[in-house]
Amino acid sequence: MEFIIRRSKIFKKMVLNDFVKTYNLKSVNTIRSLGNSHYYSKNNYIIIHNSILNDRFNMCLDNNMFSIVFILYKNIKYNDKKIALLDSCSKKNMQKIMYKYVELPFISKHMGIIGRKYISSKNKNCITSNCFDILCTLKPSKETKCKNQSESNINTLKLPTKTISLNSIPKSVLRRRFLQNIQELSGLDWKTNTILNNSMFIDAEFVNDIYDDFSKFPNSYDTSMLFMIGLSYIDKDILDYKNFTTDKLSLIDERILLTNFLTFLERIKDKMQSTHFILFHWSNADKYILERSLKRYPDLYKRYETIFNNIIYVDLLKIVKKTLPGLQSYSLKYISKYLLDITYNTNCQNGLDAMCSIIEKNVYLKSDHSEDQNTLLSFDTTTDIINYNRMDTTLLYDIVKYCLNYTIKLHDV
Repeated sequence: MEFIIRRSKIFKKMVLNDFVKTYNLKSVNTIRSLGNSHYYSKNNYIIIHNSILNDRFNMCLDNNMFSIVFILYKNIKYNDKKIALLDSCSKKNMQKIMYKYVELPFISKHMGIIGRKYISSKNKNCITSNCFDILCTLKPSKETKCKNQSESNINTLKLPTKTISLNSIPKSVLRRRFLQNIQELSGLDWKTNTILNNSMFIDAEFVNDIYDDFSKFPNSYDTSMLFMIGLSYIDKDILDYKNFTTDKLSLIDERILLTNFLTFLERIKDKMQSTHFILFHWSNADKYILERSLKRYPDLYKRYETIFNNIIYVDLLKIVKKTLPGLQSYSLKYISKYLLDITYNTNCQNGLDAMCSIIEKNVYLKSDHSEDQNTLLSFDTTTDIINYNRMDTTLLYDIVKYCLNYTIKLHDV
């Protein structure tokens, strides 16, 4: 998270400096000192006069008011009214800040949002890469509209009660449910042994569009890239693991990784007992990332389509949700702890950890201090991410094997 915080601070500074230079603005230390040519800055937001926003974004805001503008190091998805579609946590934090200024008559009740780039919710291919091309908004909450509603009332809103906890499911019921759901999703009428011996378990690690060196500010370019694929599979009755990791974050290295991955799959397919085999994954992210990366290389994507003609993706997350409804969480980490009594023993605990670590090491590789380390595999953190990836793929196998063979007992939490 420190990596993202540093990027966020740099982004806010660059956005603010652009406003200051363009409109000759001066900062003030108190809200009451604000004037048309002043701004107030705190944390991840600024308060600025609407006349400046009208000029910059070609808007028609009330020229007698000031607006709170959040500067977010995010790609903002927005609707046709240019209202930002943010996660609930971000919205709550922003509305809390808005609530602090609700009594000030010169502060607009509508907040502005500046992001790295903007993506239309109607068309994900409609991307605006200049952070100053759009000013998104966030509707004021009921709390900011009505000062009389006390914070105590807000804090005592009823929350959903604890989700259903399953104490025990007979193994025959669990096995029947699980097997039936796999058969329905895959379209294959396979039995237990056939599934385990003709399946692979995949987990892909990637860097999304989170890193920006700001060399093209105010424009931001896409830096998303696949850097690791892990596969677990049965070979001669033993669970084996194969890892593919790029030497660096570059399109050349990504292409090499994908080429090696496809070559390996071709070889494994020849060993399979069936004409089809299943590729288990957790959520749709792995398939989406893999195919999105392959589409950058038309020749590889064509080869992929040929190889995957008889490979069937099966989202194990969907299977678990249908088989075990009512769990408190369906994260792989939660399932592994309360279903299999397994906890992660790696420093890397999630995809965000992996992504930030790899980006930081790649930046180091580009520096003048990396004489002794010339690939991502030179770092202990990359080895740790590989172990984390291996654990993910192994757990997919363990979940399938467990649900097809044993009684489930979940802890109450």
